[in-house]
Amino acid sequence: MSDVKIEVDPKIDYRTIDRIVTSVPIVNSSRATVEEVFGGENGSPDLNFIKNHLIHEGRFTDAAVSQVIKLASAILRKEPNVLQISASVAICGDVHGQFYDLIKLFDIGGNPAEHKYLFLGDYVDRGSFSTECLLYLYCHKIKYPDTFFLLRGNHECRHLTEYFTFKTECINFI
Repeated sequence: MSDVKIEVDPKIDYRTIDRIVTSVPIVNSSRATVEEVFGGENGSPDLNFIKNHLIHEGRFTDAAVSQVIKLASAILRKEPNVLQISASVAICGDVHGQFYDLIKLFDIGGNPAEHKYLFLGDYVDRGSFSTECLLYLYCHKIKYPDTFFLLRGNHECRHLTEYFTFKTECINFI
């Protein structure tokens, strides 16, 4: 992006909604519905749709967020406190709200339909896309409940999510 030349006319009073750099894509303002999020085979999450929607900074409807949380919570509640996972498995560390890094992890580690994944927690806080990270991971857990594992890190406790950015981000996401 360093070769992009931006010329701003000092005589013009620009508004915050004016698009001075038109080469930057417009943020997706649509909200994905339950039907779109769960438009995959047999009503499973459509991970390609979700990935593309979130990459373009789209949001979910309240109903879609609620459905993702409800289904993922039901699956996670049934899991034991200690997981027995056979090799091979891609082990992924702290994501901390870095959604685009999370996407890169899947590019490197392979398709979750073909490879096991274990995430070690700390999905939220510090980055700007914690909600997107959590929803995207939850959708994977719903689609691949037996090969996609999510541990709880210290940033998934109430105290830290209130202290850092996740609580505020959730309020602003939907």
